[in-house]
Amino acid sequence: MLKLTGVFLLLSITYSSGQGVVFSDIKSKAKESLELNDYNFTDDTLKLVASTKFLYYPFGEFHHVKELKKNFINVQYTEKEGLPYVIAANSYIKFFYDVDKDSFELVYAKISNPNFVMTNGIKIGMTKKELFDTYFTEAIDKMDSIKVLTVESALVGIWHYYTFEKNILVSICLDTDYQLNKGIEP
Repeated sequence: MLKLTGVFLLLSITYSSGQGVVFSDIKSKAKESLELNDYNFTDDTLKLVASTKFLYYPFGEFHHVKELKKNFINVQYTEKEGLPYVIAANSYIKFFYDVDKDSFELVYAKISNPNFVMTNGIKIGMTKKELFDTYFTEAIDKMDSIKVLTVESALVGIWHYYTFEKNILVSICLDTDYQLNKGIEP
């Protein structure tokens, strides 16, 4: 009876951690640049909690409108209610200029267009394996069952949501704590 209780306790601890046995290798396979702090797998979603600066500046860090416009090719630049937007067919990125940081900060992005390419090469149309290769040194277990990859900042509120259909990246949503006209689309 004591052995059975010990086995049950061990299984309870393993599964209550949210990581489970199948994904015990994720931290060891994460690239150092990701600065992975934690992870969780539920249903078809893998959530990574990381400290990498990339989360805040996935398209680069911009200090002037000129830099912002130069970085995005084959897209339109506009402003609405004082906030700069970068737009391309059913996709947009909303920024605001933070005087204290002397840079443009991401407010929100909804991307389904391959013209938006992140500094680490992530873009719509890439395979799930290609995207996971940007964060991991080798394939992780059960990658085929993942339909949504969420990468969340361990520090201040920013979330990246990558959605896959048939192992192809079809949608990227970048959300932040900033509430500046978040509901207003260009």
